[in-house]
Parts: sequence; structure tokens; C-alpha cells
Amino acid sequence: MRARMVMPIVVVAVHLAACRAAPPVGSPAMGSVRVAVQGVADGNNLFSSENRARLVDANGTVAAEWKLSSDGPVPVRVPIGTYTLSAYTVFFSDFMQCVDDAVRPGLQSCVQPTLEPGAGQICGIPVVVTASLSVEARFDVLATGGCHLEALPPPVPMRS
Repeated sequence: MRARMVMPIVVVAVHLAACRAAPPVGSPAMGSVRVAVQGVADGNNLFSSENRARLVDANGTVAAEWKLSSDGPVPVRVPIGTYTLSAYTVFFSDFMQCVDDAVRPGLQSCVQPTLEPGAGQICGIPVVVTASLSVEARFDVLATGGCHLEALPPPVPMRS
């Protein structure tokens, strides 16, 4: 009796492991993008800022948007395909803007407005995301207030 119980458990365990390893049916194949940040401190402490990146496909659909870390590039998983990779710096206003909350009477919703970058402060390059190679890039914040974004060859093999 004991041998009959062990066999179904082993079969179920193997089946569950196989299901976890394979992507769900109909899900897109994924690749990875990593963007390193290299910045210049300009001594302007009036506004806090954050560096961001965005992947946009040929139809103008944003596939991914994320905050870049000065601690090192973090891999972002995206569907394989051809994109424009953009990187830019957003500056936060030095005040909070609050409005009455229509959903919660008597309360307010507050945000810190951002000063969006001008067209000359958004850098972009074409990239092709594949399932086997990671797209690597470096975003440089220039002392002049502009930016530079470049792909870093060679691509790094994906880790499973």
C-alpha cells in the first residue's frame, strides 16, 4: 500500500516542477534591460531629482518605465521586441500641492509636482530585446544639463 502512495506523489511533484519552469501558455517571451547611471553632481540642491528609463515600442506603447538606481543597474524584464530606450532626469518641485479629495470628504490628496525634462534632456537609443541576451546601457548626466545614453557592448548572456 505504501508503494502505491509514493508513486503518485512523485508524479505530482515532477509535474509541478515542470509547470513552474515553463512560462504560462500564451505569455510573451521575456528579455532583460539594465541601465547604469553615471552622473555629475552640480551642487544644485534646490530640487531633488530622480533618473528614470522607459521602453517604448514602434506603436508608441510604453512597455516598461522604471526608476534608475545610482547603486547599480537593476534588470527589468520586458517582452522581447524592438524598442526605443529613453533615459532622463525628473526634478521634484520644492513644495507639495494639495487638493480636496472628492472620494474622501474632508481629506486632501497631496503630490509633489515634477518638472518634466525638455526634449534636449531626454536621451534615446534603439534597442532589440531578445530572450538570450541582456540589453546593457549607460545613462550619463552631463554637467551642462544634457544627457548621453549609449548601449554597452557586448551584450551579457541571460541568467536562468
